[in-house]
Amino acid sequence: MSPVYISQGFTIYPHRQIIERGGETIQVRPKTFALLLLLLEKPREVLSKRYLLDTIWDDVMVDEQVLVQSIRELRKLFDSTEIIQTYPRKGYAWAASVQQQLLDEQKPPQPFLIPLWRRTFALPLVFVALGVLAVVFYSFLSHTRYAEAQTEVVIVLPVKNQISGTDHNWVSLGAMDQLIKSLVSDKKVQVMDTHYVLNLMQHIKLPHVYETEQVARIFSASGATLIVESQLSGSVEDYRLDYKIHYKNHIERGALFETNLTDLLRKLAEAIAAPSGQPLAIADVNSTTTFGNELMARALEKFDAGELELAQSLLLSLKQLEPDNIMARRLLADGLIRQGKLDLATAELTSAINITNTRESARLHFLLAQVRVQQGITAEALNILALAHQLAELNSDILYQGYIAQLRGNIQQQLGSFEAAEASYKDAIKYHGIIRCPVGVSLTRLHLVNLFSAQGKMDVARDEYAKAKHLIETHQLDYLLPELNKVKVSLAAG
Repeated sequence: MSPVYISQGFTIYPHRQIIERGGETIQVRPKTFALLLLLLEKPREVLSKRYLLDTIWDDVMVDEQVLVQSIRELRKLFDSTEIIQTYPRKGYAWAASVQQQLLDEQKPPQPFLIPLWRRTFALPLVFVALGVLAVVFYSFLSHTRYAEAQTEVVIVLPVKNQISGTDHNWVSLGAMDQLIKSLVSDKKVQVMDTHYVLNLMQHIKLPHVYETEQVARIFSASGATLIVESQLSGSVEDYRLDYKIHYKNHIERGALFETNLTDLLRKLAEAIAAPSGQPLAIADVNSTTTFGNELMARALEKFDAGELELAQSLLLSLKQLEPDNIMARRLLADGLIRQGKLDLATAELTSAINITNTRESARLHFLLAQVRVQQGITAEALNILALAHQLAELNSDILYQGYIAQLRGNIQQQLGSFEAAEASYKDAIKYHGIIRCPVGVSLTRLHLVNLFSAQGKMDVARDEYAKAKHLIETHQLDYLLPELNKVKVSLAAG
């Protein structure tokens, strides 16, 4: 007789090192399985990270990231992020109830006897079954590869400010931006920047002061896997920050208390990063950066409202206050491009590129390539995009890898390099697919419609149009309907 554990409908067999659910047998990596057993032996007890590392990985030197990866594997296996509770700076605990039973695992299997009349047909049936299994297995592997290629996408929404007075007007977008800058993106987790989030909210008509029920619209319109909603209340020296971390199937809630905003934002950043084990890059919030955050918040509001001159004035003030604020310089250059002030935009971008070595570098080069396209210098634009792609890849900036591939496809299509353009557009779809961005995929498919129409490949063009239409309607991207209708008219004319 040997013990087995039962939890959340799963049966865990320690001696066989397998997990069963609904007749399905699941195998887990040995170290991850050992971690699972350790958690099951002490349900709801907080086990420190040091204890887990020393117990499971006692035979090899590893860092904390190995533990985080195994925790992530178990959460994915049990299809729940809540099955293992994270306690920041403390450790982990199995959150679900666990039953332990004694079962006889040593009973020999009964022989499976095939009647004589069936044996004649057994061999052909085996080959047929193996063929079916091969197809299913190949399909499973293809799906698995695609699923593994995808990454987690984090969206931090504006912080709702409940503190009266003008001293905290900057909090809504300023604290939001501070949180976003505190979280690090890599190949596993992509944190969407402030400008992207505000553009998305504007497109789906989600106000900055939103309701919890409205957050679901962001899941539909984006590739988000985690959305952060928060609200600041209290008063100076007595702050309270309530937060909700939205997943597609559940919400985690919490409340944080601190005497200053620096520690409060740091604690929330830790809570956001804990499930994925992401590192943090938090800078202290002092009086200068607080004022800078307020300027950035006001500039972003004006920028998204289309008031580019007012946004430019605020960004110039922010640039004087914080010369190394690369995002402010990027937004300033973006506004200049939209106003057709290409020489000024070039000077701003070149200056910013010379002082940055962060993920902003790829985005600055992308904008510079846009300038060169508008100036008709396409060869240089392609060279700049090649460098931008390298920088985006180096910094795991998947969103801009998609943007870069799409712009490269536009240029190649203009030059008549249709095969190269098609390859670039498919690259863009791949990158947007990794972060499950329906907007990026839809727009790129519409570019493919125009590309195939220009070559007279109308059947393929109609197929791409149908795919784009399905995405736009499924995700309720109503603001893309004019683009869809424009391509529809062009397709009908062709």
